[in-house]
Amino acid sequence: MRAWCAIDPKGSDLGSIAVPSGDLIRFFNPRIDAWPDHFALDGAVIQPLTAIGQVTERIFRFNEIERLMEREALRAIGRYPVGAEPGRP
Repeated sequence: MRAWCAIDPKGSDLGSIAVPSGDLIRFFNPRIDAWPDHFALDGAVIQPLTAIGQVTERIFRFNEIERLMEREALRAIGRYPVGAEPGRP
């Protein structure tokens, strides 16, 4: 498993530019947003469903290969998503 470091890729940013529109879009905020409104799981891949999901996924690098490998390993032992059974999607 990967060791987490204190470097925050978001920094003090509140949002990012959406591609291709060029609009400034705020990041997903778990205090006010519902995860299923902005993201869906496709196996180990987190699929953005909205512009908020797209900029959040891109900046936080939800689907980098290392993160996908971690999620696949956790899926294999029933630890991802939370409450999953071992060997079940």
